[in-house]
Amino acid sequence: MATTPTFLAEGQVANTKTTIYTVPAATQAIIRTVSFCQVAGGTQIIILYVKKFGSTSRVFSRAQLDANEFAHEEDIGTLEAGDVLEAQTTDAATVDFSVMGVEVT
Repeated sequence: MATTPTFLAEGQVANTKTTIYTVPAATQAIIRTVSFCQVAGGTQIIILYVKKFGSTSRVFSRAQLDANEFAHEEDIGTLEAGDVLEAQTTDAATVDFSVMGVEVT
């Protein structure tokens, strides 16, 4: 069966640890890429977390971005129903994000 990655989530990263994507019930998600872009001036620290259902958030990656720089994590893996991706940055509303992947029911 062919699978085509699509946008699963997009928005701006908050300055506190916040959910950016939750795997829906009765679904697995294959996360291909999580991208971050610093759209304002200054330097931002971005932290990406993976939280397995019923568990504790764990740091997956950390990046430091200056204005107009971007970072991405590829092939994060398969997440199960209720698993969560979280992120936080230094300042709210200055880092855009997008999550690309495939949901399988």
